[in-house]
Amino acid sequence: MRIDPLRLDQRGVTVLELLLSVTIFLLVVLPLSTYYLSGVDRYQKTLKQSNLRNELDFTIADIMTKVEGASFFEISDTGLETTDKRKDDLLTIFQSPKLGSSISESEAQELKASLTTYKTHVTYEYDETLDRKVPRSEIVKQTFQIPDFNFNHQLYLIDGLFKLSDDNKKLLVFLVVVPKSSYFLEMDGQHSGFTGWDEVVTALEEDSPPFEYIKITKIEIAVNNLQRG
Repeated sequence: MRIDPLRLDQRGVTVLELLLSVTIFLLVVLPLSTYYLSGVDRYQKTLKQSNLRNELDFTIADIMTKVEGASFFEISDTGLETTDKRKDDLLTIFQSPKLGSSISESEAQELKASLTTYKTHVTYEYDETLDRKVPRSEIVKQTFQIPDFNFNHQLYLIDGLFKLSDDNKKLLVFLVVVPKSSYFLEMDGQHSGFTGWDEVVTALEEDSPPFEYIKITKIEIAVNNLQRG
């Protein structure tokens, strides 16, 4: 009598063996999945913070180019309406101890919202009386506020204020950058997207540190072309 080897064991896989296999699989896969997702989350957070710094660098470079390329400049609150809440919001942000700010009240009062540059251009025009071209100089005036400088306006909100050092040899620029969003966005329990500066102020008033998506910085630009008098 011939015995079919395929019929020697027809028990198959029991429910207990199946459950044991699934349990071992989950014990291996779940920690790996958690570690992977945590790594992705850290990467996204690091990338977002790095992009904030990079965007500030673009703005700083543009400010320096315009200041250093001007014949002379001045700072003021030109173009800022008395009802404009923007400067008040910025002062609140820059003075917030939650962001590690050390701006005093007296220093805050000296901050200005606008930078005006004056650039001298020389052109040559024909003078019929002299029968030759003569130089003509003209001064081009431009007034900027921080949102007028170079950065990605679709993805970020960047604003700031200006101040001169006590010896008038340095232009101090206080800057803040946050991710821009069409709604109040949260990530890891933090606000990570804002529609305006009033929401940034609200977050600073109501939330606790850290504030990893609100970056403030102060730069100093050595100047010798400040408008006098």
